[in-house]
Amino acid sequence: MSITSRLAARLGLRDAESSTGSEGTTPAGVLPPSRGRSAGVTVGDATGLSAVYRAIAIWATAGSQLSVDVWRGTTPIDPQPAIVRKPDLSMPRSAFIELSITSLAGHGNAYWKLSRDDRGAVRTAQVLDPRMVTPLTSIQDGSTVTGYAYQGKTLTTDEVQHLQLLRMPGRSTGLGPIQAAQAELRGALDVQDYAEQWFDRGDIPPGYLSTDKPLTPDTAKATKEAWYEDRKRIRVLGSGLKFTPLTLNPKDAQWVESQNLSALKVARMYGIPPRLLLVSLDGSSDTYANLQDEDLSFVRWALAKPLREIEEAWTEITANGQTVRFNYDGILRADTEKRYTAHKLGIDAGWLLKSEVRAIEGLPPVAGIDSPKPAVQPAKDLGELSAEPTNEPAAIAGSTE
Repeated sequence: MSITSRLAARLGLRDAESSTGSEGTTPAGVLPPSRGRSAGVTVGDATGLSAVYRAIAIWATAGSQLSVDVWRGTTPIDPQPAIVRKPDLSMPRSAFIELSITSLAGHGNAYWKLSRDDRGAVRTAQVLDPRMVTPLTSIQDGSTVTGYAYQGKTLTTDEVQHLQLLRMPGRSTGLGPIQAAQAELRGALDVQDYAEQWFDRGDIPPGYLSTDKPLTPDTAKATKEAWYEDRKRIRVLGSGLKFTPLTLNPKDAQWVESQNLSALKVARMYGIPPRLLLVSLDGSSDTYANLQDEDLSFVRWALAKPLREIEEAWTEITANGQTVRFNYDGILRADTEKRYTAHKLGIDAGWLLKSEVRAIEGLPPVAGIDSPKPAVQPAKDLGELSAEPTNEPAAIAGSTE
């Protein structure tokens, strides 16, 4: 039973959800969550929900901490191209990645404004505000993009790299979680607003007076006026009147169940393990193995999509033959013991060098660490030592100095 239903039952009123126009079901000036509202939910509205903000922050935090590798075939490139090393000269590369991920997570689209040199090579990229970019499509085909409108200017497709979170047939823009789950987010926002209004603007009575004897309207009015005449005096009850305080327990007052349900929906929207949003599923048990499986599933089936979109966009604007890839070790790294065991297995098997292990662990290089150690000669026994010739003159028996 909902909070409103429990309060209505205690007051002897009908449930607010099943009654229309009845007074007293909700505090004055407070509107219950509407089931027919169709107002759109903006990214700013959605991030007003702590679960949405946290979900987007998790995506951004996980992606921005990863290192980036550039390959030509199977050979890593060092130093990396400038467009990968520092795509936007005004910010670190991690900030550039973060802006791209939050654009995809919030709007379903990210736009890079490209700056090219005289030969057409991309030198820098700037993440544009997706709210200010409008794809321009052809009249014949509404999904074919011919350019982009940005701040009163028209940018060509060569000037913009368009990243999309989820592509749908017939759409020129990507579909993000906030755009796809408008109804669920609107419901969560309505519940949040309703809870705030209940305490901030509502006229919640401290309790109610009841009696099992007949009570005329005039007597009820007089009793009410006498009760509120002097709030500091001792109340005297008569005629079978009984005062019942009207309070909410802390769980109901914070709308815990509704907030947890909203957080679980957001976790589903972004493919994030619920525990990262500080909620849990009933009956679930967290073990070390389960947590590792959840983290791996999150990377594979949720985070991999925006990261793959950035990888392909980066690869497309770098020189031919070069491939840009994120190194997932930063978020899939096991604990210290398991990492060291894995390193030793690789070194013993011969497919991993000690210098590569130091690079993986972020340690400085050591000269000659991969050079084979000189073979150690076995120690000679005493018999072999006594048989060796010596340059010392042999002693003559019976001789004296």
